[in-house]
Amino acid sequence: WPLAMARGYAQVPAAGPTGSGDSEDYGPGGARGWLLFSLLATALFLMNGSYSVTLTVLPDISHDLDSSTNAAVWVTLGTMLASTATMPAAGMLSDVFGHKEVWMVGMAIRIITQVLAGISPSMPLLILSRVVSGFGG
Repeated sequence: WPLAMARGYAQVPAAGPTGSGDSEDYGPGGARGWLLFSLLATALFLMNGSYSVTLTVLPDISHDLDSSTNAAVWVTLGTMLASTATMPAAGMLSDVFGHKEVWMVGMAIRIITQVLAGISPSMPLLILSRVVSGFGG
């Protein structure tokens, strides 16, 4: 953030949205900056935590759903492959429609499909919902 400001990439507005002239909320140490940072950090933690938690309980998942461990590996692998394949398209879409909008749609897809993965009664449905979750980010 400071490096981007030094290079002129990021500009801190001179006045807040109300025109009050107090811009400390918008800077790197301002309240909105910390709020944005905490929201993004939480989202990234949930997304990356999903991989590590799933890998930890993969043997239990395969046992509970009466599936082989080889099939259960696709629960995590499918998510990672779909997420990796989606990144270039998501970058292009965010340039066209806006970064915030694409990120919000991705998070909505991710949340909905994670709920579907949590209630899935079979291994194929779990794998499918996790792959679609990967398309969300």
